[in-house]
Amino acid sequence: MPQALWAALREDGHDVIRPEDLRLRTPMSAEDMARFARLAAPDVILCPFLKEVVPPEVCERTTTWIPHPGIRGDRGPSSLSWAILEGEPTWGLTMVRAEPASTPEELDGGNVGAWREFAMPDGATMGEVYAQHVIPAAIDCAREILARMAVDPAYRGAPLASFGRAAVGRHRPPLRQDRLAFTWDDHPDQILRRVRAAPFGVRTELGGQPVNVYDAHPHDVEDAGVRRHRIAAHRPGRIVAHRDGAVLVATGAGGAVWIGHAKVQPAGGGRGLKLPAIHAVHAQLTGVGESALHPGRPPGRARTHQVIRYRREGQVGWIHAEPYNGAASTAFCGRLLDALRYAADQDTNAIALVGGKVAFNNGIHLGVIEAAADPRAEAWANIRRIDDVAELIFNLPRGRHLPRPQTTIAVLSSSAGAGGAVLSACFDVVLARPSINLNYHYGAMGLSGSELRSLVLPLRAGEQAAEQLLTDRLPISPMAAQRLGLVDGVGPDNPVDFDHWARQVATQLAAQPPKALPPVDTAPYRQRELTAMWHDIFEDRHGFEANRRRFLGLGA
Repeated sequence: MPQALWAALREDGHDVIRPEDLRLRTPMSAEDMARFARLAAPDVILCPFLKEVVPPEVCERTTTWIPHPGIRGDRGPSSLSWAILEGEPTWGLTMVRAEPASTPEELDGGNVGAWREFAMPDGATMGEVYAQHVIPAAIDCAREILARMAVDPAYRGAPLASFGRAAVGRHRPPLRQDRLAFTWDDHPDQILRRVRAAPFGVRTELGGQPVNVYDAHPHDVEDAGVRRHRIAAHRPGRIVAHRDGAVLVATGAGGAVWIGHAKVQPAGGGRGLKLPAIHAVHAQLTGVGESALHPGRPPGRARTHQVIRYRREGQVGWIHAEPYNGAASTAFCGRLLDALRYAADQDTNAIALVGGKVAFNNGIHLGVIEAAADPRAEAWANIRRIDDVAELIFNLPRGRHLPRPQTTIAVLSSSAGAGGAVLSACFDVVLARPSINLNYHYGAMGLSGSELRSLVLPLRAGEQAAEQLLTDRLPISPMAAQRLGLVDGVGPDNPVDFDHWARQVATQLAAQPPKALPPVDTAPYRQRELTAMWHDIFEDRHGFEANRRRFLGLGA
């Protein structure tokens, strides 16, 4: 949200000052907030990422707004989690004025400056609701408030009590593990809801060892890969199958759920790593077969976990590839490569790639790299495999080493960063929602970058802009990216409307395919990038190892 707000408000022409601009690290302490307010001397303060209460000396001196991820009247630090856990049909975002508070119940209870409501999507995780609905609503509310304050600098919003019965929210305490706890004997729907509501995972046992589990998916009993009688034969908690890095765990009511990711707590303490669940239970998978599914599995079958899916609509082949939180491991990139090759063999005119709902794609999987027996070897394998994906995508419209040219379309309904953002630039056409943000740089991780960046960024944006994107290390809005030539179309911001618009654009492109692009020899670009990346990884010349560990919360 901080990046999306920063990019959107700058797009509107506002002068936006970040803590980083004043050499203050985030999240800020109360003392740093006060210092920031003194140094920046802003007309208005927005707080999209708070860990501490805004001190009175700040909110009494400067109008300060907090985007609270809840409906009017909702208060407390676990709003979205409670909404998912209790199955709220409608939720929202309320921009609340920060005011001095003496009790936790008074927090988030200040004047309401603006609000938005939305229908809660069925089966969504907290991260998906946040990315798809809450962040766009926060941008809308910020724009509304700033427009009001431009006319009336004294605008302070309306007291919550003035909304009467429309303020249906209430104060709820932090959602802790004791409320999220489940046993594998529980009904699968109860387990799914608890895991989806938990941003830090739910503590349980998996394969006989304590873990936090994340990324849960349903498993309908008619899934051809793992049938009902096979599940019913196992006691709840038993691992029945694995697929795409996830494990299928038997539950109560004769059901089962897929657990995509888990975090094992290190024996010596520390935070541990969130990894594909098979890493946590590798020793228990002996004799448990992989229940692989073809990406072109026909629609209408029972729900099950499948990270990459292919479907055909007329002359468009759609690939849905959803890396968890945008992290594209070597294995994920391999499966994506297979799906792209399958799509390339079909007699369609266009191939559209839809990424994840939390992030389109953020490049290589730092957690899997860190957990590997040889992190440098795994990083090298991950880079080369995502480069394979980039080369195939870039060459598809050109028909190079392929049966026939096809128009390629990247559909960005969520933000993208590093290798994932550059990967989108390899496509023939890039479509984006206006509220996402794009980070085309790698420098903060100590990597020079790959994914044909030295070819596609200058090809689309020009040499100077491409260099500036990499050196500035700042997010940009889709509108700014469109002006640079990195995005070709910006659609509506409502997720349903955006999907409909993207399908229309893809259908039109497939009906009137552009001329095949001239072939380009990608080998020299890839080789130069990989040479630089080899030095980054194996010689650690820019601190990749320390930056990676810091990003993962493991310290330097």
